[in-house]
Amino acid sequence: MLLKWIRCEVDEEKKDAFSAAQETWRDLQGCPGFLGQIGGWNAAKPQEAWILAF
Repeated sequence: MLLKWIRCEVDEEKKDAFSAAQETWRDLQGCPGFLGQIGGWNAAKPQEAWILAF
């Protein structure tokens, strides 16, 4: 299994667009090899997002 751990810095005015774009990965459900992804915003650094894809 391949895991991908991503850290992103997102400008405050782009956070909503970033979150919406991440939700589109849901369309890959059922594709062979893509199990899913989870993520969230860093409470200590509000412009930092973390994503784990597997």
